[in-house]
Amino acid sequence: MSHDRNIKPALAAARRVLVIDLGGLGDHIHSLPALWLIRLNAPQAELCVVGNSGLYGPLTPWIDRPIVYRKAGLKADLAFIGQLRRLKADVAIVITSSNHAVSFGGLSGAALRVARKADENKRWSWQPWLLDVVAEHPFHEIPMYRQRWNAFRALGLDGEQPEFHVAIDASLRRKAGIREADEGRYLHLSPSATDDRRDLPIDQMIALWNLLRARFPDRPFVASGHGTDRGRAKLAAILAGIGFTPEYV
Repeated sequence: MSHDRNIKPALAAARRVLVIDLGGLGDHIHSLPALWLIRLNAPQAELCVVGNSGLYGPLTPWIDRPIVYRKAGLKADLAFIGQLRRLKADVAIVITSSNHAVSFGGLSGAALRVARKADENKRWSWQPWLLDVVAEHPFHEIPMYRQRWNAFRALGLDGEQPEFHVAIDASLRRKAGIREADEGRYLHLSPSATDDRRDLPIDQMIALWNLLRARFPDRPFVASGHGTDRGRAKLAAILAGIGFTPEYV
């Protein structure tokens, strides 16, 4: 592992930068300022970002190559590592600290491999052997997006403050059925589908939705869920329990 923690020269000279950001949709949103920081410090490079959702793409045109990772077993992971190695990235940066993410970044073949150290509740032993630089920043004290931005800003990158750069294409909302007249007015409610521990219990969520409807009776409501059986079941349970029908589902 390198003792030089300033990665700015490497980013400034890179032809291709690979960023690994495995996690849910919320994780990706919290990573946006750190990703923009990397983009600012490597304006000439092709920016390739690995994520678990389709957020990176139409909403982030400054990401040159969004890559979606789907967990499908060891054989598929080995093939995915081969795909990443064929990119021939000059720099690989792991924003999230899961074992999968560090493995992908560390085995990517990049000349410089960087990752943020996991928090104290997760094992951190073999990971540094795959890395050249480890970014460290306390967890749980400030919002996640600031943690991530601060961690990589401390590696010599130029940036004044965290920024969320997202291009919202109105045509995507038209495709979803949301009328132009409801632009800027609607409330979008969507339960998490990946881990029940991150959500309110169903009865509390129903109470919250009813409270929001009572508080904002003139605003249209958009209700959506994850496209899995689990996500559909959770959304169906909420819709069956609330005392109103959302304008968009």
